[in-house]
Amino acid sequence: MVGEKLTQNELNMVKLPYFVKSVMIGMLLSDGYINFSTRSKNGRLGLTQSLSHSGYLYFVFNILAPYCTRYPIFNKRFRFGISLFSLVIVTRSMPCITELYNSFYVNKTKVIKPSIYNDLTPVGLAH
Repeated sequence: MVGEKLTQNELNMVKLPYFVKSVMIGMLLSDGYINFSTRSKNGRLGLTQSLSHSGYLYFVFNILAPYCTRYPIFNKRFRFGISLFSLVIVTRSMPCITELYNSFYVNKTKVIKPSIYNDLTPVGLAH
């Protein structure tokens, strides 16, 4: 399923299962982020972890694989003259991710709204 092309109609029909949505909410409460590509009006969820946390990243990838277009990618960047290595996963751009964006972002800034009380689960807290 990773990398498989989906039509816009298929992407519009995707509804996140309770467990997967809980994982995504937990990610957004920690290191996860949602951004928009230049080619899509819908958001995509991403997670970047250092190589020392690659086990967790692959654990999350196994859950989110049906929603991803590619396998985790290796990333190398420099900060303060030091090479930093990480792995990145990014989901497809989908309307259901845009719904999460609208719940967690105000003026392009991630915020925790009082409605988190309705969405937070033990699974979300674990992530």
